[in-house]
Amino acid sequence: MNKRWLAGCLAGSLVVVSGCSAVGGFDPKVILENEKQVVSYEGNMTLSFDFDVEAAKGETNGDPISSEDIWTEAANELKRTHYRTLDGMKLSLTSLSLNNADSTVSAKGTLEKADRVIPFELSADRDTLVVKVEGLSRPLVIETMAGMSEIPQEFAGLVEQATEVSNELGSFLVLNLPNAADIKAEKKSEKLQGGEVQGTALSLSVQDEEFPVLLQKYLKNLTLDDAGLHKLAEKVYEAAEAAAASEGVRQLMQQMEEERGEEAAEAQEVLGPVVESFFFDKEVTVEGLYGMGKSMFATAAAASSQWKKADAPKDTKAVMTLFADDKQQWRKAGFEFESRDARFMADGVKSGKVSLSLERWNVNGKVATPQLSSANGIDPEAAEGADEMLEALDERSDLYKFLKEDLKLMHKELQLYYSDKAELQSLMNEGPHPEVFQDMYYITDGKGYGSVRELAEAFGGEVSWNAADKTVRVESGGRVVELTDPGQLFGAVGRFRRRHGRPGRMVRSGAVRPDPLPGGAARSASAAGERSVRLDHDYEGLIGEPSR
Repeated sequence: MNKRWLAGCLAGSLVVVSGCSAVGGFDPKVILENEKQVVSYEGNMTLSFDFDVEAAKGETNGDPISSEDIWTEAANELKRTHYRTLDGMKLSLTSLSLNNADSTVSAKGTLEKADRVIPFELSADRDTLVVKVEGLSRPLVIETMAGMSEIPQEFAGLVEQATEVSNELGSFLVLNLPNAADIKAEKKSEKLQGGEVQGTALSLSVQDEEFPVLLQKYLKNLTLDDAGLHKLAEKVYEAAEAAAASEGVRQLMQQMEEERGEEAAEAQEVLGPVVESFFFDKEVTVEGLYGMGKSMFATAAAASSQWKKADAPKDTKAVMTLFADDKQQWRKAGFEFESRDARFMADGVKSGKVSLSLERWNVNGKVATPQLSSANGIDPEAAEGADEMLEALDERSDLYKFLKEDLKLMHKELQLYYSDKAELQSLMNEGPHPEVFQDMYYITDGKGYGSVRELAEAFGGEVSWNAADKTVRVESGGRVVELTDPGQLFGAVGRFRRRHGRPGRMVRSGAVRPDPLPGGAARSASAAGERSVRLDHDYEGLIGEPSR
């Protein structure tokens, strides 16, 4: 997996804020060119979030509320929950090592939230990301580029051409960035890992009305950069020409003709003349691409004249500091964005602040990137991944508290359909196919009745049924419970109740959740006369015989 994008994105984001004209001893253009030559470095990083969010709203005290308002408020509250989770969160990479020569990276750090500190370490190569987190007894293993490391020979040239177009587009967009008005540069020395480093320190800030002004200048620069647009148009043409003549595209076209036959022939009849016209004359086509780009940017630049001052951000500020050594390699950077403009935030979020700091050393030096073992790993994207993670969690750890209390992730949900007991009994007694309804769930006296097997297996348990003595055996989380009385509580089984503190309960309108929707108990949608019910992972209900 190529890690060069990491440093490139960081460098590019810094230049986006600073602009691309030389200031003092700092030249963003040179820094970008130097960044393309970076193959390794060590460093650290800190990312933190601060948000002022309204407290969660309580029940509406029985006041009438429309169904539309219920779902709108539920969506808004979900957004506010995300911001509350981010508030006070801090991600620190205390050690970061990158070696692009063999496409590997490794890091150690912590995730902090309130009084919780969660150490972790990670490593990645071309195909696999491995993460070890304190509080999880097994590593997480994610196949990032499985089967994609080796590009087929017939497509290698296309990838190279696409990379050239991407680089040209990036250069065109970056080199036309305007400088902010408040920008300063000075020669100085900075304390970095390994001692004092001489270089140039840059500082700037952009706030409120300056944001749209800079964007207007940017659109104008893009429109007037004839040389840059022409060069980009040429790269696009050359890439298209190479693709049309490549063996890989020829094979794809042949395969499509074989598989789709007449449909492919009709497509060829329509697209053939267009393709021929595109490649008829390079100069004409390049000029046309150039004209399309220029027209697009000119239209956007003209439209920007209609922006109103009242539409500009208010109480919004971006501040950046950057230090580059005498070789024009950036070594230290800080970025902070803060806003109190409610128009740009979710409903109920009063203000927000994001801070990022970076430092790196040993640039292009000998850098080791030790790789973690993926043995006995958990694939979080696999069907059984969530259950395996629950099993590997240490309930005493800060990770467990973070997942349960901050992210509210320690529950699983199952959608079921249910009916009134009397209605269900009538369907089973009078209907022509009573077996259709034998697994139907029903609610009575505030408790849910249904199939133990379906519930247990949906939540990762294993169920067996002894027909001789009518005993249900449920195994989950290393615990085994035998149910001999159809009146036993399902919530007593294994980890379902142990992991989540208290049981839930079923009610007529849905499932009572830790954070019910405004207006009382959680509501459920109707579908074909049946109500869809969500059962939390800590579901409690009465059991009956399993359906299998």
